[in-house]
Amino acid sequence: MEQNFFPQRPTVTPTIYAYKLLGVDSHKGYLKVGYTDRTAKERIDEQLHTSKI
Repeated sequence: MEQNFFPQRPTVTPTIYAYKLLGVDSHKGYLKVGYTDRTAKERIDEQLHTSKI
């Protein structure tokens, strides 16, 4: 009888990313910093798509 007391953890690559929105006066001087387990590009694209910028 095999028991799996310690299942393998999924492989993730934690990433901290930062970007600023150039040409958006309402966000001038702001820096967006975030954390994701996907690629930074995927996460930034996702955020910018929902904000319509």
